[in-house]
Amino acid sequence: MTDQAKVADANADKGDHRAGLADLFDVPLLSVMSSRRTRRISRGTSIKSGEISHQSTNDPAPLTKLEEAVLIVTSGTTGFVMHDGPLQKPTGGKELGTPFVKIAGRSASSPDNAQASSLFMLNDEGTWLLKKLTSREAMDLYREMPPTWRDWSEADWIAAADLVKVKVYDKRLEFPREWPYYIGWNKQISNTPGSTIFTSLVDCTYQYINAFLILASEPDGQRPLFIDDFRTFHPKTLPDWVAWVASNLKLAPKIPYHPIGGIKRVKGGFVNPDNVVPLGLARTFRTDHDSFFLLQNLALVGEALGVVAGSTRRSSRRTSCSGAPRRAGTATASASSSPRTGTAGRRCLRRSPTTSASTVCSRGCARRT
Repeated sequence: MTDQAKVADANADKGDHRAGLADLFDVPLLSVMSSRRTRRISRGTSIKSGEISHQSTNDPAPLTKLEEAVLIVTSGTTGFVMHDGPLQKPTGGKELGTPFVKIAGRSASSPDNAQASSLFMLNDEGTWLLKKLTSREAMDLYREMPPTWRDWSEADWIAAADLVKVKVYDKRLEFPREWPYYIGWNKQISNTPGSTIFTSLVDCTYQYINAFLILASEPDGQRPLFIDDFRTFHPKTLPDWVAWVASNLKLAPKIPYHPIGGIKRVKGGFVNPDNVVPLGLARTFRTDHDSFFLLQNLALVGEALGVVAGSTRRSSRRTSCSGAPRRAGTATASASSSPRTGTAGRRCLRRSPTTSASTVCSRGCARRT
């Protein structure tokens, strides 16, 4: 190991990550997208797999505070949205509902900016809610911080992450290693010590109300007819009973599912009975889509950092070398590993072990199994 490499490693161990943070912003997005993979075996995890079984002799390697902070902050508030939508209809009248349920913006796209997804984080220290900042809290944060992430210090990243972390349980959530808590091989490799798990909870309430307001603003005869495809037709009013009897006597088409608002709504001209929307199809009105974007962001940022995010977005630290389109190392906590060699001369956010027997990280990053 050269003297320069020893100095780099010493600085990394002392928490000097400025060079790594600077280089993180130079990692090409397309390279990250092409190299992203799910790697399932974390450091310290043993698996039973016949002749290729693995008995780990390593200790788990949790995320560093900085790595965790980058993942948290890049899935959170990123500023504010611009009101660029119309308020009035071309034919007259006002648009109901809004494409701006919230004014704070987030790194993931959200239908009508409802920001319905809340992230929870599980690690060795406990279970955390990553709260969504209010508009006022977001304004206060960005008033105090440098204008761009590139200018943030390590302390800035960690402070911003700590602002949204709310501990809800002082332990990692544990579940029996059996179905329905885990499926298949996840019984062996999921939620292992050292891993960090991000999972989402979606509150559809605001966007449901918003979507119905938008639809209600459509002209008579153009609004969709919603039907409850989770239950059969349950007549309540006289028109309902008349329609039910007629359908059973085959004097009218059969009504398989319950129309929202009953037969009066179907025939009253308020909706278009030929434009039928089953609630089972509408489900969340795509409100939950922002959670998918958030988890994909976590996967891509994890790849850029050198930490690995699996299909269930379980993240943990591996060799975290910045400044190269492809950094060296393998997955550690919760995702599987495969050998990958990085480009020499790259700095590391922190010298870290991997699933291999040893990791050498000096000016360049390499590994031997």
